[in-house]
Amino acid sequence: MTCLKSMSVGFGEWQAEPLLSHFYPDDLPFDWRADYYFNYFRVAMTSQSDWMQWDQEMLSMLNEAMLAENLFYLKWSECTPESITQFRFLRGGLGAKLAGILITEGWCADDLALHQADLEDLAVTLMTPSEDEWVLSGWQWRYNNDRFSGAPLAYFDSLPAHIKEQRAEIESFKNSLPGSTAVPVFVNPQQVTTKQLTDLSSMIELLGY
Repeated sequence: MTCLKSMSVGFGEWQAEPLLSHFYPDDLPFDWRADYYFNYFRVAMTSQSDWMQWDQEMLSMLNEAMLAENLFYLKWSECTPESITQFRFLRGGLGAKLAGILITEGWCADDLALHQADLEDLAVTLMTPSEDEWVLSGWQWRYNNDRFSGAPLAYFDSLPAHIKEQRAEIESFKNSLPGSTAVPVFVNPQQVTTKQLTDLSSMIELLGY
């Protein structure tokens, strides 16, 4: 499920500590962060340690801040009964604004099969070490020591500093896609500045992706 019209860039953790110093203004109230973020970026992702703490007040803040073109993605690192319960709560609260999940090392194929009904109509991407045998059907892409499979999504954990090298990484990802380039691209906020991310977004736009 996606309403993206092009390759859309965002931070891999939209409230990460580094963003408090180089992205969000010092005097910006917490309640306004979502409005501020989605004024710059179309897509957002957050880690499981964050979304496990979200309550109805947080969901209301996100729903008020997000426009029709904005989408949220969850990074889900460990499948537990508690996380399944919280995920159901978040999905009910965010509705169509929740577009997909990136599942990682704390999942196995049996977990995914057991909770398939909970994930229905969501874009599910699996990120595993390249040597792992478990992959989802359909699209695959290798980046550094990881393999992505399932619904196309990029997560750059260590984006090169040089723009030419960044372009090579983006083109590698683009060439792996089975069709449309209307996919999310996330970058580790611990590793890039806001300017680097906006420059990356501008480059992708110039490339026509």
